[in-house]
Amino acid sequence: MYYIRSFIGTDIEKIYIDKYKLTCFTMEGGDGLADAAIKKLLIQIKKINDQLQQGDTFCIDVVEEVLQSEYSGEAAELKEEFIRIINELLNRNEQIAHDKVDLDEYMHKLTYTNIELLSSKSELEAAHSQLIAYTEEIERMNLELNRKVEELKNLFHFSQEISSTLDFQELLRRILRDISPTINASFGSILFKDDLHNGKMKLIDTYYKDQKVFDLIQPYTKFFLKRGYLAYDFEFTKLTIIEDIAQHSFIKEKVNVFDRNECKALAVVPVMNKQKEVLAMMFFIADYFDNGDQYLLSCYSNVLGIALENAKLYHDINTMFFDTVKVLANAIEVKDTYTKGHVDRVMDYSVFIAKKMNFSKTQVEQIKIAAVLHDIGKIGVPDDILNKPSKLSDEEFEVIKLHPMKGFEIIKDIPALKNISVHVKQHHERMDGKGYPEGLYDGQISMEAKIISVADAFDAMTSDRPYRKGMTYEKAVEIILENQGSQFDAKVVSVFLDVLKEQENFNYKSIQAVKAINAKI
Repeated sequence: MYYIRSFIGTDIEKIYIDKYKLTCFTMEGGDGLADAAIKKLLIQIKKINDQLQQGDTFCIDVVEEVLQSEYSGEAAELKEEFIRIINELLNRNEQIAHDKVDLDEYMHKLTYTNIELLSSKSELEAAHSQLIAYTEEIERMNLELNRKVEELKNLFHFSQEISSTLDFQELLRRILRDISPTINASFGSILFKDDLHNGKMKLIDTYYKDQKVFDLIQPYTKFFLKRGYLAYDFEFTKLTIIEDIAQHSFIKEKVNVFDRNECKALAVVPVMNKQKEVLAMMFFIADYFDNGDQYLLSCYSNVLGIALENAKLYHDINTMFFDTVKVLANAIEVKDTYTKGHVDRVMDYSVFIAKKMNFSKTQVEQIKIAAVLHDIGKIGVPDDILNKPSKLSDEEFEVIKLHPMKGFEIIKDIPALKNISVHVKQHHERMDGKGYPEGLYDGQISMEAKIISVADAFDAMTSDRPYRKGMTYEKAVEIILENQGSQFDAKVVSVFLDVLKEQENFNYKSIQAVKAINAKI
């Protein structure tokens, strides 16, 4: 028994109906059909049609019965049409069966491919998720790397900066300005060990992130400072991080400001020398300090420790150098007893004027030494001329006029005094070119020499000499004002008079003199 699936069962009935103009047929036949053969053929066709409609299949035996039966006339034509339809149906079924095999094979491949695609999709999704994770990690590492680069750049620049200055207080201020924003500190302070005050820690500078932090913390600093010095001894010899300072017993009993998140953690950073002696202390407050912050603080501490040692060494050498210079200057006062204290006064006047004119610290140091050595050339002046109790003759004054050049010759070959020697040589030059030893004019004279000239002349006029008493301050100021622009630089004179009015604590002039100057100007 063979069952062939077909979808054209309705075509048979349609052909029959079209051929015989019938709307229906039954087992009894009807509509005047007398031909028994046709009726029999229609019964067989109906069976096939019923089978197709009910199960979508037909029995090959029914078809064979139709094929084997003999028909004539119109029934024979109907049989031929039926055979043709059956052949076409069989051909179609055969093609469908072949296509079904191909389709099954294709569906199998498609199913396998679909499984592979699903597997690939899962792998791609996993790879995509991993790629996102890698990207996020790379971005995090890139941010961290950029932060490290910036930190190293700041540290490198700081290392370069500290090599350009040997002022330890300036070093401390610079490091506080550099490091506080880098570690995102809300507050920072830096203190230096002051050996002149029993080694107490002196406050040098503070840092506040913003006005809000200032208002929050500044009122409480009075609990930890006394007259600018740390009021308590903190025994820290290494970098220490207090993660929650609100719970620190010592601080908690003083203030409760540190309950805020941005002021939660405290970093105590000692700065030490090679002998492990504490030279300075840094305190920073932030929400937290990570390992990177701690490493950076440690680096800054080490660099600053070396810089402070170098600054101290320079300070010691400079002090020794200046003491040596003072020894040379004192040799002049030994010869010229009437000028005792003159060097110190000229030095003080000159330094005050230079600072008022915004000279750099290096320039102030140079003018300080130049003022001390301005009369060093008098070593070569005979004692009988230098200490003559009466007025000098023209010939003797010509000898005195040689002392600036002699001073220049004495110190010009000393590397540390080479630049300073020029100021020593020019301190008796005048703006109008009538000075000595070279008769220079305004633009040819160094500003340092112009300053020393005013300071020297003022003290010389107000000091006693073997042949006269010192002038009053009022008279000396009057003479300086009369000669500004010709003998003295007008700008230096103006600044010097401002210095006299402001510095009433000079121990070698009276309040009355300052009042006289104020009345005169």
